[in-house]
Amino acid sequence: MHWTTWAVPLAIGAGWQFYRKWRKPTGAPIVQVDKDDPALVEAIARGRATMPDFIRALEAASPGHRDFSIKALFPDIQEHMWISDPRYADGEFTGTLGNTPAGSTSLKLGDEVRVPEAWVTDWKYIDNDVLAGGYTLRLIRNRMSEKARNDFDSRIDFKIPND
Repeated sequence: MHWTTWAVPLAIGAGWQFYRKWRKPTGAPIVQVDKDDPALVEAIARGRATMPDFIRALEAASPGHRDFSIKALFPDIQEHMWISDPRYADGEFTGTLGNTPAGSTSLKLGDEVRVPEAWVTDWKYIDNDVLAGGYTLRLIRNRMSEKARNDFDSRIDFKIPND
């Protein structure tokens, strides 16, 4: 799998989520991430291992919880894309595709999609103005230059904890 399979969807997904929320482009950078990058492998493993926490929060959201999203691998096109407003039932998520797929002519931004839980590679939501999950997003943010990270942080209305 080529690094663009990860980098482009990560950047587009982050940009789309912020555009959707604030209706202005963010200029989210595209960051090269090799599929075998140990930190990326670890971020995905952490996201998958903590899926039960996400599902519990999604099913019993408190007033301080908002902006739920999952990231899933679409194996037929080998792309990882964000899905917003997910709903969970019987081991599957349904939600709105938050990326423009680079490798598909049948999927498009805003489509309703259904993915099995096994395809999920990351998740996130905001818990009282602090990011919960978002392990691949944290990795990308941590690798930004200080200027890009400060610009990114100025466009969001939540805090990202230091890992």
